[in-house]
Amino acid sequence: MTTHEHPTFFEHGVVHYADANMPGAVPCTSTLALALATLPYVRKLASLGLEKAIQRA
Repeated sequence: MTTHEHPTFFEHGVVHYADANMPGAVPCTSTLALALATLPYVRKLASLGLEKAIQRA
């Protein structure tokens, strides 16, 4: 099992990185990144309306 403090493990001669909740280590930064990445889609959906957005998809 990995943690934020120890996110790597060594298996079969390979170092693996596995921390399923890495955004939890930087919640404000990850929230801002998600908001900035999705905002253009939200704006487009809001301007087109659901029906037109579905038709254009």
